[in-house]
Amino acid sequence: MRKSRGSASKIEDTAARILSLREHSERELYMKLLKKGYMKEEIEKLMEKLKKAGVVNDRRFAILYARLRRKKLYGDRKIMAELLERGVNREIAEDAIKEASKELNEREAAMKLAEKKKKKGEKLFRYLIQRGFSIELAREVAGDEDV
Repeated sequence: MRKSRGSASKIEDTAARILSLREHSERELYMKLLKKGYMKEEIEKLMEKLKKAGVVNDRRFAILYARLRRKKLYGDRKIMAELLERGVNREIAEDAIKEASKELNEREAAMKLAEKKKKKGEKLFRYLIQRGFSIELAREVAGDEDV
């Protein structure tokens, strides 16, 4: 059953509570409000208002998200997939990854991860692939040309 709210303040309060926990992409917030039973028209109207006010901004979200994931030592492929999954368009996601790479590039992240995990050879290679690093970089960091 779709909720029809008498006032716009109820959906705004819900959105404010959601956004108070962490930054969200437009799509994430839209989907959460939809799950809570708000009507699409209400959500779309609110989303426009929030975008104009700068409260919801996919570019800002993507940069913050990419920086966080890079600090946790994830590779570009994984970060890209997660941003796309959250509804961020590819161009914004690519820019966000470039921005995150200014602080810690992908190669440095892979090297730090290798040091931290103390794995070698094929195990390290597989682990790096799982964390979203390219095959070439994983091979180079694992130090094994046979993997």
